[in-house]
Amino acid sequence: MKQEWNNFLTERHKGKRTLAITLSAKQKIGELWLDETLLKQNVEHFLNRLNRATFGKAHKRFGKKFHGFYAIEGGIHSKRLHVHLTLEIPEVEAKTSLRNRLRMNYFKLSYEIRKAWSETLFGYREIVVKDVYDLAGWVDYSTKKRTKSADFLSLIEPF
Repeated sequence: MKQEWNNFLTERHKGKRTLAITLSAKQKIGELWLDETLLKQNVEHFLNRLNRATFGKAHKRFGKKFHGFYAIEGGIHSKRLHVHLTLEIPEVEAKTSLRNRLRMNYFKLSYEIRKAWSETLFGYREIVVKDVYDLAGWVDYSTKKRTKSADFLSLIEPF
């Protein structure tokens, strides 16, 4: 089952510029402990912030957004809950304005990712953003089962 899922994800994003992102999360705020449900909500909030910062009003008006998937890992064996996110970078057309082309600049996008995650409730400072050179390897790593709960497929969310 896992291999078919990995093949599907690899084929879906094959040939596209993709970023491998690891987002760590605060495990507790006050008396509120982080769980997988709260982390999913936090990631959705992060994606909304990132889409709004990158695509501006076109995010709401025309539904422009990033595509990819994320997998939640940790929480067992005393490992910190964190997220492995695969973010597909959209192709920028030549007719696109210079301002919008600059929004897709790697360094600008990396900055927006860090900013959007840090502005979420459970966003923690440990953030890794890298270009993906081996998509199949990254998909296999980000969906590895050894530190996920028994129902690990429920922790992989396409967006």
